[in-house]
Amino acid sequence: HIDATKFPYHIAIDVMRVADKMNLEQLEKLCLFHLHRDMNADNLIKIYREAHAKNQAIESVVEMCHEEICNNFKFISTTEDFCALPKELMLK
Repeated sequence: HIDATKFPYHIAIDVMRVADKMNLEQLEKLCLFHLHRDMNADNLIKIYREAHAKNQAIESVVEMCHEEICNNFKFISTTEDFCALPKELMLK
């Protein structure tokens, strides 16, 4: 059973990929809303990495993550997840 008000970020990102292929813009927006609402310092970089996975970057999620990383860089840059980012993702 998954609480309808909160679901794992990787599921939201997978749904966004399918919604994009099927031109379901409202579903994409709903997933983006949930990702943003549930985003925190513990999962921000995980969401960022997942948004780049599977050779199909989800630009709306990447942009949202960039904004959060920039706004909280002093803290986020000290996290283990950030330090483990591949160089190519860190430079984007």
